[in-house]
Amino acid sequence: MTLAGDLGHAIPTCGDWQQDCAAAHLTNIGNGVWRGEFSLPAGSWQYKLVINDAWSESYAGNHTANGNTTLNL
Repeated sequence: MTLAGDLGHAIPTCGDWQQDCAAAHLTNIGNGVWRGEFSLPAGSWQYKLVINDAWSESYAGNHTANGNTTLNL
């Protein structure tokens, strides 16, 4: 599972909307929960979660297929 969005440039070695950036991979901690910690600057960001480093399957934070989620910091 990879965090991809317009916040990608804030994650070292990643670019915006880069679906296969290893630095943005999340860790499966069980029970369907994936975790990652990233330092992001304040702002409004769009993101989605990408499965298997490919755009063929992605989800918004609310589990909606192919959607985006807005994160306001």
